[in-house]
Amino acid sequence: MADEMGLGKTIQVLAWLKKHPEQRPAIISAPAHLTHHWKEEAKEKFGLRTAVLSGLNAKPLDMSVTPSILIVSQDVLSTITKKLEGGKKKTYKGWAEVLKAVNPKVVIWDEAHNYKNRQAKRTKSLRKLVHSAPYRIAISGTPLTNRPADLWPTLNMLWPQHFPSFFSFALRYCKAVKLPWGWDYRGASHLGELHNRLKGLGMLRRLKANVLSELPPKRRTVIPIDIPMDEYNRVANDFVNWLQEKGKKATKADKMTQLGYLKRIAAKAKMAAVIEWIDNYLEGTEDKLAIYGIHKDIIRHGLYERYKKIAVLIDGDVPQGSHRQKLVKIFQNDKRKRLFFGNLIAAGTGITIVAAPVLLTVELDWVPANHTQVEDRIHRIGQSKHTEIVYPVARGTIEELLCKIIQTKQKISSTVLDGVSQRTGDIDIFDQLVKQVTEQLKRAKAGSKKK
Repeated sequence: MADEMGLGKTIQVLAWLKKHPEQRPAIISAPAHLTHHWKEEAKEKFGLRTAVLSGLNAKPLDMSVTPSILIVSQDVLSTITKKLEGGKKKTYKGWAEVLKAVNPKVVIWDEAHNYKNRQAKRTKSLRKLVHSAPYRIAISGTPLTNRPADLWPTLNMLWPQHFPSFFSFALRYCKAVKLPWGWDYRGASHLGELHNRLKGLGMLRRLKANVLSELPPKRRTVIPIDIPMDEYNRVANDFVNWLQEKGKKATKADKMTQLGYLKRIAAKAKMAAVIEWIDNYLEGTEDKLAIYGIHKDIIRHGLYERYKKIAVLIDGDVPQGSHRQKLVKIFQNDKRKRLFFGNLIAAGTGITIVAAPVLLTVELDWVPANHTQVEDRIHRIGQSKHTEIVYPVARGTIEELLCKIIQTKQKISSTVLDGVSQRTGDIDIFDQLVKQVTEQLKRAKAGSKKK
C-alpha cells in the first residue's frame, strides 16, 4: 500500500480488516507515536476492538480475552539488552516471538520505510513474524526514502519468492560496484523495470493528482537568503582541514556529524530572515502557518518561544499518543493558535494540520522522504486551499547544495514508485556533499582574493 500521503492508507487497511473478520488474529506494527492513532481510527471509523501492546518484557497472550487485532510499537518488537547501574546487564524480551506464537493470519507494518536496514534487530524480528502469516500488508507513502537498496527488506517480506537475495537485487537495481574494501550498493539502475515489477506483483500506488481532482495543487518555493558568511566559512574551512587530516581514519558517522554541524550553522545564520518572513506572513494574512525544523535550539528555543502565545509545538519532548493529538486539534480548531511548530521526525507522520495552507521548512534533512512526509501534513484530504511549501535556503552554503541533491533523489524515488523516467546512477548524499562543500569553499576563497 504505497499511496501518496494524505490518501487514507490507514482507513483503507482498516476497511479491509473490517471486511475480512476471518483474518484474525491481525497484527499491526507501527511507530510508537502512531499506535493510539490506529486504535482510535479502528474504533471510531469501524467499531473494531483493538489492544495496544507496549513496554518490554513481553508476556504470553491469552487470546480468549484479548482483542484479535493487536497493535504493537516497532520499537518493542525485538529483544534488547540494557546496561544497568553497576555495569550489570538485563535482557528484555521483545514482542515478536510472543506475537508469532498466536499464529497471526495477517501482519501489517506501517511506515514500512523504517525497516530499510536489513541488519537491524527490529527488521529481523519483523521478518520472522511476517513469514509466519499468510497475509501481509506493508504501508508507506514514501517506501523509497534514499536509494533502491532500502526497499529490499520490505520486498523480501512481501514477496520472498521474487526477492529472495539482497545481493541479486543489488546487482540488478542498486548499480552494485565491487571496491577494494567491499561492495558498494549506493547506486540505482534499471528503475523502470523495478517499477513495473512492483506494480505487477501488487504495489498499490495512487497519487493525489490522479484521484483527488478536488484537492488544491501543491507548490514548492525556494527562497534564497543571504547570510553573514564569516562564521560559516570559518566552520567550513575547519571541516575541510579536518577531512584532510583525519578524514581517512574517521568513520562515516563522524563525518556526517561534522557536516551536520555545518548545516546547523547555516540554519542559525538565517533565523533573522526567517523571523521577518513569519512576521510579514502574520501581518499580511489571516491564514495559519505550519513551521518545521530539526534542532531544539532552532524550532523550540529560537522560534516557538517567540510566538508561543499564538502557537502549538510538537517535538521529541512532547509525550506521544493522545497528548499530541490534542495539540493538533487545538491548532485545527482554535483561531487564536495561528502557528504550528513541529519537529520533522516527531511531527512528520500521523497528524493532519490542514488548517494551515502554507508550510515553512526552516531546516533541511538528509532524507528527501522526510520532507515529503511533512509536506503532506497540510496537503491531504480536508485541505480546501492552494498549498505552498516554502524552503528558505541560505545562499552559498551547504543548504543550497543539499537542496539540489534532495531534488535529484526525489526524482529517483519517482522513477521507482511512479514510473517517471529519470537518469539513474550514484545517489549518495554524503559523497556529493563533501565534494561540493570543498569546491564551494574554494570558490568563496577565490572570489575573496579577487575582491
